[in-house]
Amino acid sequence: MDKKGFGDAELDRTSKKPDPIRGREQLNIEKSGGAQSQGGTSSNKINGIRPKNPKKQEYIKAAQKEFGEK
Repeated sequence: MDKKGFGDAELDRTSKKPDPIRGREQLNIEKSGGAQSQGGTSSNKINGIRPKNPKKQEYIKAAQKEFGEK
């Protein structure tokens, strides 16, 4: 563990497609409490996808389709 309490990174899911990967990252940030820049409690300072990114929902839907989650 490092001084912030994090252990070694573990592989979550894999894909060769970039859109589902971006969506998955954002979903995981939200699942962990949200980005600190948006008042969230996760250890992420910023979102993986800007809140005003016009493709945000496209990335989220791609992740849900690729990884079977909602």
